[in-house]
Amino acid sequence: MMVNKKWVQIFAIWISVIAPYCARGQDTGGEHDGLIVGAKLGPSLNQFSQPGSFIGFNVGAFAKYPLLDFLHARIEVLYSLQGGKIENYVNNYDENLIYFPNLSTVTHINPYVTFSTVEVPLLLELGLPELKGGAIEPKLILGGSYGFAFSAYEHYTKQFTFTDGTTVNSAYQRDNVGSHYYQHTYSLIAGMGINYHLGKRTFSTEIRYRQGLNQLNQVNYAIPSIGGHLYSSSLTFNFGMTLFNF
Repeated sequence: MMVNKKWVQIFAIWISVIAPYCARGQDTGGEHDGLIVGAKLGPSLNQFSQPGSFIGFNVGAFAKYPLLDFLHARIEVLYSLQGGKIENYVNNYDENLIYFPNLSTVTHINPYVTFSTVEVPLLLELGLPELKGGAIEPKLILGGSYGFAFSAYEHYTKQFTFTDGTTVNSAYQRDNVGSHYYQHTYSLIAGMGINYHLGKRTFSTEIRYRQGLNQLNQVNYAIPSIGGHLYSSSLTFNFGMTLFNF
């Protein structure tokens, strides 16, 4: 995935705005020059390759090591809640038809799928050499990730429609749909952030976009409105802090 011109322009504007503050903070010492270990968490907007998103989150740990004055290699281990919304669909073969002979259809309304995922991003953190050691340092984040979904659930409202036209809704339904989706996700990541150097610790804020590369749907066209190719994506907002320097 190529980073478009809009991202580059935003990053350039960001640098021009905070550069004066970075220059004033040269006596803070900046970030540690060895291995750095920290923790991070934040919310995310998650979506499949079709309209509709839901709010998830991610939490975990990171480690990074400087390769150059302006470049860090970074690995993370995260628990993240990924997935996306899917279209409403009608199920004419629900088990409830056995108990309700006057039942016409069963509709899944506002369904969305959540993947409980262990994700391992491998990233490069790029800054500017002249800003190294400042109180505030902008960064550009590029890389990829591997995710393993150890569970998948569909959440929805179940609507029963009877032959006389009446309907009954049953909210907050959840089904295990692990067999409908592939567990492995390979993604590209691009984002930006700011490091705040405060004494012995560095705090950071980040915004980044993850685009899944592999198709996740195993159902194909067996279930109406769920079939077809589904690719996952996430827009995450993270807060992090360093814990240990080695």
